[in-house]
Amino acid sequence: MLLTLSEIKQQCSISPDDDTRDSLLTLYAQTAQKFIEHKTGRCLFALKTDIPTENGWYASIDEAPDLKLAMLLLVTHFNDNPSATTEVSTRTMPFSVNQMVAPYIVFDSSILPS
Repeated sequence: MLLTLSEIKQQCSISPDDDTRDSLLTLYAQTAQKFIEHKTGRCLFALKTDIPTENGWYASIDEAPDLKLAMLLLVTHFNDNPSATTEVSTRTMPFSVNQMVAPYIVFDSSILPS
């Protein structure tokens, strides 16, 4: 997991001593990471030095703090909106997440029409 529980709790305004939701917060963080990886087409790593030397599309959150913030915003969204809909409204993904992730999206030129 690329985010620490300490970072997540600070972002979600949860007391550091409150461990009652740690497993759920961990699940939210893992889901946020997978969302960003699928959206961008990149594998994420904590540090640039963790990135394999083989060819591929990678990003490290130490060099891309906007991706880290996007993950934290997603975790906050998941925490604040455990259900996608309510009787009153439909909840959507924060717009800022899509804006932060957009520059990292890998487009596969092999699928584009010639």
